[in-house]
Amino acid sequence: MIPRKNMLYVVMLFGVVVGIIWAAHYQIPTSFSSFYKVPQQPLTPLSIGVVDINRIKTDSKVFQKFKEVVEGLNVTIHKEIFEKETKLRTEFEQLKKREEEAKEPTPEILKQRTELDKKYAALEKTVRTRREELDEEYTKGLIKIKQTLKEIMSDLGKTHSLKIILNKSIGDGNQMDQSIVLFCNEGLDLTNEVIKRLDQQMSLNDIGK
Repeated sequence: MIPRKNMLYVVMLFGVVVGIIWAAHYQIPTSFSSFYKVPQQPLTPLSIGVVDINRIKTDSKVFQKFKEVVEGLNVTIHKEIFEKETKLRTEFEQLKKREEEAKEPTPEILKQRTELDKKYAALEKTVRTRREELDEEYTKGLIKIKQTLKEIMSDLGKTHSLKIILNKSIGDGNQMDQSIVLFCNEGLDLTNEVIKRLDQQMSLNDIGK
């Protein structure tokens, strides 16, 4: 049996513990929470639009015209190179036949060989030059289109109060991991509007110039 004096100490200790628990649960959080509360920053609404660049490349009249111009230049250059190469190959076969018929190389044959080597060197230079011209035309046309698209995106962003416009497709767009956007509401897709404005703002006559 616990002595009366010790029992009084136990009761007093139990009362202190209960008091501490009550204060911690009901009083301390309310008194200190306002003091230590981290101020909450207001969240800025994030408005996002998406554009399918692959579909712009396939559906836009400007891009279709651009492809036609580039392919046309490519065909013209290949035709020019092929004709010159065929002519040189014929001259080479003729020279080879003359060398086989001659007992020893004549000054005329040696001269023709030298001229033929110069023509081959000139053809190689022409090939490099034409490739550079094709790359230059391609880059120049692409820069024009990109600049117009940039202006259209900026204007659409302001019109629809958008914070971000994301590319809906990357690469060939066939694999899900190639796309920045895995899901979007159709109302956010601005592709049709971009195609419409691109075809309106860029003259097809300017492509390839």
